[in-house]
Amino acid sequence: MQPLCLLAATTRSEDPTIPAWITTAVYLWLAMLCTWTWWQDRATRRPRRPLGSPVWFGLAILFAALGLAKPFALQAMLTESIRKRAVEGDWYAVRRDYQFAFILVAGSLAVIGAVALVWLAARKTSWRNLSALAPVVLLLGFLGVRATSFHDIDAVLYATVAGVRWNTIIELTILGLVALTLTRRASGDGRGDARDESAGARRYTIPGAGPFSR
Repeated sequence: MQPLCLLAATTRSEDPTIPAWITTAVYLWLAMLCTWTWWQDRATRRPRRPLGSPVWFGLAILFAALGLAKPFALQAMLTESIRKRAVEGDWYAVRRDYQFAFILVAGSLAVIGAVALVWLAARKTSWRNLSALAPVVLLLGFLGVRATSFHDIDAVLYATVAGVRWNTIIELTILGLVALTLTRRASGDGRGDARDESAGARRYTIPGAGPFSR
């Protein structure tokens, strides 16, 4: 309980109903899940899935970084730093054009990237780990859009539904989708290997070679 108490004490609350340290705990849990899956994938050394280990290891680092950034409000610090540079650079008055362009590009790339990853994973068995990256791409797109601090976007994100901000609802929903995808992918690896091996055995069976063949 001591680590959770430390998170609760050091994490800045962004929502009046759901403590921010819960989101931090989810990020760290996802990092541990990816680390465990990476270790299992590396230990078995599956030659048919070269993308496995790098994907899990990269996701573990990403979620750990996002989880550790939450208690220290690094995103807010980054936004404030960019705002100060905009004021000093005399382009703060026209910032809305840059913000809108960034939101349009980031949102489009996130949606297109997620769809492309799902499509690639469905076409080739050795690339099926890519499907786990689809909700991660959506998460990064959301975090990028939120970091722009666009006034109209902030008005939506900080509106409340039943006392909970849309910002928290959207982030936890995407994290839940990420967790579901990762747990299904991690738990389905063994069953996938069994199916691949049985399919391979059937594929290379020689017709007419059985004991009752004529």
